[in-house]
Amino acid sequence: MFLAFVPIKPTLWMMMIPTFGQQLLINQLMREEPVLAMNVIVSVLITLAVSTLLSWMAVWLYKREQILFGRT
Repeated sequence: MFLAFVPIKPTLWMMMIPTFGQQLLINQLMREEPVLAMNVIVSVLITLAVSTLLSWMAVWLYKREQILFGRT
């Protein structure tokens, strides 16, 4: 919502913040501005890396019986 009132020129480092980078890309598409392929690639790769890491952490935590059954 904030980006609708204060347009920001996207840079490569902004694409490294998963939801922020995706929001910038969506705004560029809605405004029919040119979207750089490198920005899309960086946003996709960072999002995949973060989601893979978080999924791995969730699997690791659920392998512990303490999480599932409350045993110490």
